[in-house]
Amino acid sequence: MKRGQFVSLFGSSLPVVRSAGMMQFDPVWASKRHLSSGMEIMHITRGQIALEMTGGPFEAGPGDTLLVPPSTRHRDYFDPEHPLEMFHCSIVWKAAAQYCRKVKNGLLLALQPEIKARVAIMFDQLRADFAGLSDVDQLVVRSRVLTILMLMLRETAGRMEADSDGGPVSRHQRLMQQAKTHVERNYSRAVTLDDIAAALRVSPYHLCHVFRAESEFSLFAYLTQVRMDKARVLLRDGKLSIKEIARSVGYDSQNYFARVFRKTVGWTPREYAARNP
Repeated sequence: MKRGQFVSLFGSSLPVVRSAGMMQFDPVWASKRHLSSGMEIMHITRGQIALEMTGGPFEAGPGDTLLVPPSTRHRDYFDPEHPLEMFHCSIVWKAAAQYCRKVKNGLLLALQPEIKARVAIMFDQLRADFAGLSDVDQLVVRSRVLTILMLMLRETAGRMEADSDGGPVSRHQRLMQQAKTHVERNYSRAVTLDDIAAALRVSPYHLCHVFRAESEFSLFAYLTQVRMDKARVLLRDGKLSIKEIARSVGYDSQNYFARVFRKTVGWTPREYAARNP
C-alpha cells in the first residue's frame, strides 16, 4: 500500500477512545504477559520500561512513546523499586493493525528530541481535554488522538528501522543505551560529555560520534529532553517552586532553566503549570 493510501485509510475515521489517563503500573504487569484487546498507546513520563512483544524488547524512558497493536500478547517490564508513570490510552480503530505495521516502535524511539517534545505537549493537551464530558468534548479527544497518531506517522515515514525486528544489538547500540541510562540517572547534577565518556570508559569523541550516528541527535540534546520531561512532571505536581525544580533537574540558574524550557516545550514554566494544574 502506497503512502497516500495509508494516509487515506488512517484518516478516514476517528478512533474510539476506550480509556485514557495517567497510570502508575502495578508490579504484576512486570511479571506476566497479557493480551491487549484494543490498540494501546503508552507515553512514558517517568521511569523506564522494557516492552516485551514480537520484534522487541523495546526499552523506553521519559518522553518516549510506544504502541501495542490490538490482540498482541506483551509484558510491560519495569523495576518495581523505581516508579513507572505514563499516559496510557486504549483505543479501538479500524486502521490500528495496519498503522502499527507501518509505525513501528523502533522508529518512534529514534525520533528527534524536538519531535518527542511536540508529542509530549500534545499528550498534555489530550490529558486536559478529558475534563470535558459533552459529546463535543469527546469528539475533541478522539480528534486529538488521531492528530497524535498522524504526527507520528508523518515523522516516521520513510525512515529505516535498524535492528528493531529482533536482530542482534550492536556494540554501538549498546553503548548508546548505556549513555542514555547514565544520563537518566544523573540528569539532576552537572553532567558533561567527559563525565559520561569516563563512566563508560570510552573517549568523548567516540561516544559523541556513536550517539549521533545511532540516534540522529546529540547526547546533549537527549540530556535536555530528559531534564525537560522531569521538569514537566514536577510542574504538574505543583509541590516545588520553579527555582527548586530548576535545581532538581540540573540547572543552577532559574532564568536559564526557564529559557530552555520555553524553547523546548513552547511555554514558560509558569504558563505550563497554569495550563496543567
